Amino acid sequence: MQDPVSTIEEALLDPSLKDKVDLVLSKTDDGFYRVASADGSINFARQDSGDGSTEYSVVEQLGLNPLSDQATDTVLSMDEEKRMHASGASPASYPNAFESVAQFFDSPDASDVFVCRHPGFDPEGYSGQHGSLALVQSRALLIASGAGTHHGSRGTGTERTVDIAPTIASLLGLEADSRGKFLAKQDGRVLNHLLNGATASHVVVLLLDGCNSNLLWDVVAAGEAPALAGLIDQGSILRQGMTASLPTATLANHTAAITGLHPGRSGILHHTWLKRDTGQVPELLSFEEMFWASDHLAPGVETIFEVIERQRPGSFSTATFEYCDRGASLSSFAMVRGGTTEGLPELSEVRHVDHVGWTASAEYEFLSRVDHLSMVKKQTLQAWQQVDGNPLPTLSWCSFAVTDGAGHASGPHGELARQAIIDTDGRVGEIIAAVDRAGALDHTAFLVISDHGMEQTDNAVVGDWHGALTQTGIGYRDIGEGLIYID
Repeated sequence: MQDPVSTIEEALLDPSLKDKVDLVLSKTDDGFYRVASADGSINFARQDSGDGSTEYSVVEQLGLNPLSDQATDTVLSMDEEKRMHASGASPASYPNAFESVAQFFDSPDASDVFVCRHPGFDPEGYSGQHGSLALVQSRALLIASGAGTHHGSRGTGTERTVDIAPTIASLLGLEADSRGKFLAKQDGRVLNHLLNGATASHVVVLLLDGCNSNLLWDVVAAGEAPALAGLIDQGSILRQGMTASLPTATLANHTAAITGLHPGRSGILHHTWLKRDTGQVPELLSFEEMFWASDHLAPGVETIFEVIERQRPGSFSTATFEYCDRGASLSSFAMVRGGTTEGLPELSEVRHVDHVGWTASAEYEFLSRVDHLSMVKKQTLQAWQQVDGNPLPTLSWCSFAVTDGAGHASGPHGELARQAIIDTDGRVGEIIAAVDRAGALDHTAFLVISDHGMEQTDNAVVGDWHGALTQTGIGYRDIGEGLIYID
């Protein structure tokens, strides 16, 4: 008799769902990781060695190997990306797929099945989507600039979001432990090839949520993002980006960047998932829960903010509109939790914004107001102006959301997504100017990152896979449109 996971897999890979389902992921009873597509499947093993390295090997293959191509150095322009989308081609590759799949199933709350959606399909009808292993969705932005960084592109294709926290620690000259690790638990490694050996007194992280790397490069090349262009001139942009962890989604990879841990080990598996021990289903993108997102971190996990405070007591750090804010001296979300936050600014107060975008999308308007507040009013700019008598920030982490909202609304090939980068560039310019006015520019490193990529969808592809799963007769819960828990 076929087991329930195999039955669910077979239903999802039915030809009638080929425009909605790309890969089906699971973990077998004998401890192997399984990846199946309509053209073939593999089971692979993970072997951890004593020196801290990990090897992966395919132990069974039927038909074509879905993960045979894990390249990062392809689809490196918006023109190429548009051609791939127009052709309806399958994903170009699945970067770092073995590690990304395996870490997901390390979580005690991992779903029985993970559905990687076809790049052209978004069940909510958005024009842009992310969440899966595919190249464009997993490619996160990375620019390194300023103090302690090399000039010129030095990407290797192995960079990951989990590498950001240890790289920040190294840039600041913090002390590693006897294991060579900076955080109590750490999957990431220092991106030494981006660093020149000098330390920075301050690090500014500018997180452009959901920003498509190819689109950003296109905007910069057109001369429409002078602040970001200046950072690239003084550092480097990794054209192949860095690879986000599965799921390539906001909460999972904000947390990965700040803790140095993959989602399967950080405690924050996604923005929504089933906590098997309690039956709770967190909804960390809801206003009722997002401000308390850090409460879901697993025991023993450290944030980079906590590492800085542990090694440099009394130092000052900021986390503005950042979900994983635990340990920051100043936090937008802590203000909300404490009831001391200011309301969003009026539209007339918002700088660096396209008013056409407001007309086209209510979310664009809302997130523009959020991003303006992240920049000013007891947030990033005021911290650098030392309005409250604080020291200059050792780490200043500023998250911008309009790039994600616009990417979903128009897709990365649309005008809203392009305008969101232009708007955000203006805010980035203000922050750089504030660092300069504080006399700290020569001693500050800047990291411009995103948490994941954004891929254009095909709005003609509609529907879901629920009918096919229901016909199996197996009880299941589909959480977040892709995490399948079998009852």
